[in-house]
Amino acid sequence: MKRVITFIILFIMPLSLYANAPQKELVFSTHNYPPFSFVDEHDNAAGPFVDILTLACKRLNYKCEFVSVPNRRSKLMLKNLQAQGNFPVGWNLDRDEWLYFSNKAYENAICLFST
Repeated sequence: MKRVITFIILFIMPLSLYANAPQKELVFSTHNYPPFSFVDEHDNAAGPFVDILTLACKRLNYKCEFVSVPNRRSKLMLKNLQAQGNFPVGWNLDRDEWLYFSNKAYENAICLFST
């Protein structure tokens, strides 16, 4: 857990280097991808990614907002600079042209089972 929080802090901190003044507010766009990201019973983004980023934001004294929208819109928010972060996001050739992909924070495999 400590390793993941450290990774997130190292991911968020460089974002503030590009602003004229220290950046104190971040918007993260996400989409429904249980169990990693989902909308809870109060209509708020939830899941382990939200929990980890909330801890990182608290440590950095940043105000972070999490916006849960459909997948394509969440990526467009990032591309159009309406959000400073997005999760979960997978690598592909198109995204590699306009996003910086850090080292993996976790290993995941998606499988399809049929009977």
